[in-house]
Amino acid sequence: MPGSIEVTYKTEITVVQTLGDTSLLPTARTVTHNQMNTLKTLNGSSTPPASVTSKYRQLLSGGAATIDLTAVLSTNGAIVSALGLKMQAIKVKALEDNANPIAIVPGAVNGYVWTGTTPRIDLAGGQEDCKYLNAKAPVVASGAKTLDLAGTGTQGVDIEIVLG
Repeated sequence: MPGSIEVTYKTEITVVQTLGDTSLLPTARTVTHNQMNTLKTLNGSSTPPASVTSKYRQLLSGGAATIDLTAVLSTNGAIVSALGLKMQAIKVKALEDNANPIAIVPGAVNGYVWTGTTPRIDLAGGQEDCKYLNAKAPVVASGAKTLDLAGTGTQGVDIEIVLG
């Protein structure tokens, strides 16, 4: 595996809400909602671990593409295998100008079921999805290694996958 990585996984929605009619109150009263924000740091010795990352733009050909987790593109352009590793996090951003949604599902052949029984990510142009799997995803294996993307034409997504 090439080098080492450190991953900062952060999801945040912070809402500041002003309560009541401020004209009747001596000072504005606010409530901040941020209790569900998440911050995790992963690396080769963390629990869960992170040792491989792949980030690239995946364009569809004829409305389809397949990602093989045993041959993912690494940062330095090398192809690396996640065989024996678990998907720890995935972030997908649909390209802004995609005319139609793109679906990401376990591959039809040797499909990788990252969560539940029928995981699916559907993204219209400009939408994004980010998941932290907390070592609960299965191990990438020869019979469980592919993700299929389905959309229209040559639309695409930017994708980052963290495995360990």
